[in-house]
Amino acid sequence: MNVLLIRGKPTFMDFIVGIPIGLAYIAPIAEKKGHHVEILDLALESSPEEVLRAKVMERKWDLAGISSMTAEWEGAEITANLLKSIDPSITTIFGGQHPTISTDQVLSNEFADLVCLGEGEDTFGEVLDTVSSGGDFASVSGLAFKKPDGSICRTAPRPPIHDVDSIPLPAYELLDLDRYAVAESARHTPKYKRAIQIFTSRGCPWRCTYCHDLFGKKFHPRSPENVLSEIELLYNDFAIREFMIEDDIFNFDMNRAKKICDLIIESDMELALQFGNGVRLERLDEELIQKLAAAGTHHMCIAIESASPRIQRLMRKNLKLNQVNDVVRWSRKYGIETLGFFMIGFPT
Repeated sequence: MNVLLIRGKPTFMDFIVGIPIGLAYIAPIAEKKGHHVEILDLALESSPEEVLRAKVMERKWDLAGISSMTAEWEGAEITANLLKSIDPSITTIFGGQHPTISTDQVLSNEFADLVCLGEGEDTFGEVLDTVSSGGDFASVSGLAFKKPDGSICRTAPRPPIHDVDSIPLPAYELLDLDRYAVAESARHTPKYKRAIQIFTSRGCPWRCTYCHDLFGKKFHPRSPENVLSEIELLYNDFAIREFMIEDDIFNFDMNRAKKICDLIIESDMELALQFGNGVRLERLDEELIQKLAAAGTHHMCIAIESASPRIQRLMRKNLKLNQVNDVVRWSRKYGIETLGFFMIGFPT
């Protein structure tokens, strides 16, 4: 089959929010099954409609996958509407945080055929087999779809992928990484223009009321050696010099976090790290911060959310606020710029 994976053009800003990493993760699943796969990132385009029309006309596409966070949903809607208007026979599958959380809303649209709930790799692989064989989607776990009568069917939940090392590395070769290096980014200013986001783990055991549940509520880490192999691949083959860690909670296992730092330090690669999210306050000590700095970390975000113990309990964040000053002091000591996240106007 011919499979087109798309990120729509955001309507809320002109910045690039990194590479479409979710699409890059599921692309190898289709490639390994022998399908032709391309990634189209309309966020890079000044004339997204023109680019999409040209791409759709290049060949007969059997399946289109569209990934979306909530802030990107309007752009995804525009993309999917246009896609279906050009070729109504294309099967569309939506994935990412927004379709997982707001499944009924997504499937209420005529342009939406399927929604992948949660992690995409295994579900997407079974969807490919089902589409190519003309099988029944009801047999695919972790999926939602519309029945002929218009009602929505949710299949059995799919268990999380426990062996994260077994997941193929993202299909970086399907992305034009040079274009991301020159694009204006909404992220913290990198030290090196050739910067890219990576995941070293999935899931988080904390149960903050406002957070997504895409990867489940258990910590599923990649091994330090597996993480280093990806960094070395990007460093040597794609000249990437800065890595933005996107984990839900990178430092849940402090010894693992320190080992990753040690391996980077021992590699003698000249690179930078930044943590735009996913660093838990209580899982930081001075030794880890020192190692993070030695490994190239120059920026780190701490999600404090509220300085009110009552609000902390209400949002189930339960942060140990007395540790904030220590962490900020250590970060300053070792030259890591630290930013705090705060929620203003939380209910009550």
